[in-house]
Amino acid sequence: MKNITVEMLLENSKKIEKKDTVKVKVEELNGAVLELEVLNRMEILDILSSNSTDKDSELIYTAGKIFKDEKLITKLGCQMNPIEVVPKVLSQSTIVNISELLMKKAGWNEKFTVEEVVEEIKN
Repeated sequence: MKNITVEMLLENSKKIEKKDTVKVKVEELNGAVLELEVLNRMEILDILSSNSTDKDSELIYTAGKIFKDEKLITKLGCQMNPIEVVPKVLSQSTIVNISELLMKKAGWNEKFTVEEVVEEIKN
């Protein structure tokens, strides 16, 4: 059996630093593909433990560069709270499905919804 070396750890850290992306086909947008960055567990924990009232939308906003577009934010009147862009352009069912996918890709147990994880964090 081979012992772990510093070089192995450094090489693995490069893999971990690299952000993976996931492409989601959004049926309500005529099957167009939305590219999202897979968030790490700490990023998701920060969102889930925040005071945000719409954690699903915040997950998607954080993961999707397209939602941070200034033109989009301004046209939709979301300058004070840019996260509000997400529910203005995607249906609630799409938002929930995408946020669950993001959590799964980040390593959260499939059986949990955002609400269940928030409750688990509180307890």
